[in-house]
Amino acid sequence: VDSRMKVWCEMHLHTEQHRLNRGLEGWHNLAKGKPVKQSSTCHDAPGARAVDGDISGIWTDNTCTATCEAANQWLMVDLQEEHAVDRLRLFNREDCCPERMQGIVVRVGNNE
Repeated sequence: VDSRMKVWCEMHLHTEQHRLNRGLEGWHNLAKGKPVKQSSTCHDAPGARAVDGDISGIWTDNTCTATCEAANQWLMVDLQEEHAVDRLRLFNREDCCPERMQGIVVRVGNNE
């Protein structure tokens, strides 16, 4: 069981159909600003930082989230409506500790 702290600096979920339906240029981040829950919060780094739209990987920019050391940490984004997700982009820390994203599992779907 992986009990290391997990850190996400940004999560983007994209769908081609959403972009086409709205005539948007480029990809639209479906996760930005959506409600987030995470298994625990350490270092005053709440889950909402993972979907704030800021891709900075520098910890002191206050854009990364962190869970505490425990088994089976998780972060869940509620997209609030059904979407066919075509692309997922995860942004890691750039200033240190890239291993803190090791072992993460990404699931897309209607999961509690």
